[in-house]
Amino acid sequence: MSTPVGRIPKTLDLCRGCRQYVIPSTVICPHCGGDIAKLEHRYREFLALAHAAQAKLEQLLNGTGDSF
Repeated sequence: MSTPVGRIPKTLDLCRGCRQYVIPSTVICPHCGGDIAKLEHRYREFLALAHAAQAKLEQLLNGTGDSF
């Protein structure tokens, strides 16, 4: 088998509003009209809360955390 020859594809960003790929310089998603930066910020905040909840749940299940 030969190695494919050609150009390397661009790295794309993911719109957190509609989960469609967009060019990294995109400000407003052409698919859903969402503000890419604001949606990414909101996603990261939600992800941090989810990780904190996961850690708390693990503590409770292991018997090392305080109850509610």
